[in-house]
Amino acid sequence: MKSVAAMLKPLVVALVAGVSLAVPSPDLLDSDVTILSDNDLQGPGGPCTPYSNATSADVGQDWQIQVESNNETVTGFRDRLTFRFRGIRFAPQPKRFTYPTLYSGSGEVVPALKYGPQCIQVSGGSEDCLFLNIWTPSLPSPSNTYKSKKLKPVLFWIYGGGFTENSAADPNFDGGNMASRGDVVMVAPNYRVGAFGFLALKDGTTNGNFGIADQILALNWVRKHIQDFGGDPEHITISK
Repeated sequence: MKSVAAMLKPLVVALVAGVSLAVPSPDLLDSDVTILSDNDLQGPGGPCTPYSNATSADVGQDWQIQVESNNETVTGFRDRLTFRFRGIRFAPQPKRFTYPTLYSGSGEVVPALKYGPQCIQVSGGSEDCLFLNIWTPSLPSPSNTYKSKKLKPVLFWIYGGGFTENSAADPNFDGGNMASRGDVVMVAPNYRVGAFGFLALKDGTTNGNFGIADQILALNWVRKHIQDFGGDPEHITISK
């Protein structure tokens, strides 16, 4: 076995954005390691790319990027950590106290630059609230979109709040750090809360658990479309 000193001696110097980086020579790399080129994945950008968090972001045209998904052209944006797509619709506005249906897309260019409205709760909201957010560390190039080796595992995050409050736009949560550091695609959906999400009556019609149905439908949407955002539909972890 080679010593650390022996492994570090032969170096290849790469120039990235004008900064000299030392990386091991290719013959020292383990054969199981795959080096992805720019033709395989698109990264979020260099040091000049703006910083974003849960409450502020630069969504100017210079940082916007488009993805074809679910019969739509979805316009998101990038920052230093990830590509961000906010407020993607996964279901049409449901009728009150009914279960949701999967959204089939509009055939148009749609913005995903800001969070969708929260579902109705004490602090306000809308009944048209079934949107989700995606943070992804990389996007597949058109020629490599469906190559499973290039896709990232998915973390499907369900916000807390006792089924009475909160939303996927929770200012205490931002999926960018997890997506970047964990090398995963983060997804956070809205779901109905309170009476609008969980009222149940003995009338044979209002059967309750509409909020749970929203979560399940969002998960189905992810399984169908997350590969368009660099996520692997066969490797999804649900987190709450």
